[in-house]
Amino acid sequence: MPLTFYLRIESSETKQVPLQILTEDAYDSISRRRSLWFGVYYGIMLAMFSYNLIVLFLLRELNRLYYLTYLLFIGLLFLASNGLLHEFFNLGLQFSRNLIFVFICLSFFWGILFAKSFLVTKKHTPFFDKLLSVSMGLSLVIAAMLPFASLTLMTLAVSFLSLLVPPIFLFTAFICWRRGFRPARFFLIAFATLALSTMFEALLTFEMIPYITEYGSQFASAIEVILLQLALADRFRTLSREHGRIRQSLALAREVQQNLLPHNSPQIRTLDIAGRSIYCDETGGDYYDFIVEETGGDKAVGIAIGDVSGHGISSALLMATARSSLRQRSSLPGSAADILNDVNRQLAKDVEDSGQFMTMFYLSIDPTRKRLRWVRAGHDPAIFYDPATDVMDELEGSGIALGVMEDWQYEEYTKTDLQKGQIIFLSTDGIAEARNQSGEMFGKEPIYDTIRNNSSSSANQIIDALIELLTGYTKRAAIEDDITLVVIKIVE
Repeated sequence: MPLTFYLRIESSETKQVPLQILTEDAYDSISRRRSLWFGVYYGIMLAMFSYNLIVLFLLRELNRLYYLTYLLFIGLLFLASNGLLHEFFNLGLQFSRNLIFVFICLSFFWGILFAKSFLVTKKHTPFFDKLLSVSMGLSLVIAAMLPFASLTLMTLAVSFLSLLVPPIFLFTAFICWRRGFRPARFFLIAFATLALSTMFEALLTFEMIPYITEYGSQFASAIEVILLQLALADRFRTLSREHGRIRQSLALAREVQQNLLPHNSPQIRTLDIAGRSIYCDETGGDYYDFIVEETGGDKAVGIAIGDVSGHGISSALLMATARSSLRQRSSLPGSAADILNDVNRQLAKDVEDSGQFMTMFYLSIDPTRKRLRWVRAGHDPAIFYDPATDVMDELEGSGIALGVMEDWQYEEYTKTDLQKGQIIFLSTDGIAEARNQSGEMFGKEPIYDTIRNNSSSSANQIIDALIELLTGYTKRAAIEDDITLVVIKIVE
């Protein structure tokens, strides 16, 4: 017996309405397949979200956070589209429909942010980086239109966004891949799948193609999520290899830099000299050196300690340059002030407008004449302790850091009548400014007390006592600056 159905649909928005007439058994079969598909899809999404959440806590990678947020809004979008948010939370059809618009815009926003971070677009393709930034702003503008725009206008705006963003994604990923960024290839395949389905949905809205399948974009998003996981894994492997190469280079740089520091203290009968550097990074900017000068049958010694601004490779390179200049100039006649004047002129030319500089304290001890000469170039004053009188003085002096002004003239200071038992202590500011777990600085008073209490010990033992005291003070707090110590003790 033929049946006649009459159906009238009125809507304020552009919408395809595919119709099916099913028997009860056919409807039950479709419902079971639909439930199975939802279980598979949301199981994939939940598994990927949980896995990446764990990885985020382990690696604390900002890029992973963007991806997680993108997954969250994609999942919420399809929960709303499938009617599950309305079914389980009774949100109302109108509210659920509005959420779909919001979730689409936020999915684009976080997806674009993830793409910019993952593909490092600012480096690989600045032009498309700007396009993606504009698209991010556009997605937020469309989301903000919701309270004021009609459903038809919102549908058209979101459809326009769905046609605009996917090609930009694909071109961006393709360019990054062609420019040698290997992880972009998985990203390209992943978003190509989603882009086709997204553009398909948008073209459906404009009635430019016939209706084919209800869950095409959802199926494509599941494939995309799996492929993006491969892309993330590939990127992690690439970054791990690069990190390994960098660590190897830094280890080599550290070894080279350590070889530039004195291996042994100068053997001078009347002096006991020791020095030590502790770097907070693989390479540092602290420096000390001993330069022995033969004067007839006697030996005089020049002692330098310096601190380059900043940390890392650039500071280590400037330290090596300063060492070379100082050693070369010290082999020529001239006073301590002459030596630093010439070193400063050379460094000023080398650093130019880089903003780098180096503080230094340079002193020369002539044990035969019992005379001490020094020049201070922006560095902390040396400490001079006389145990006979229990007086702790600082070897003051004026002078700016090396490399700041090429024509600066440094002034030399002199101290005579050196006596047995007197101690000269030089250091960089890393020891006084070291902090404990409460954020309190170590300060200079513990340094004074340690020198005073260990004045009968050797130079090496005084350094050991200072480092032991500092370690006990800072405990587990990380060292934020390089630490260099030099002790000179007059033994005859």
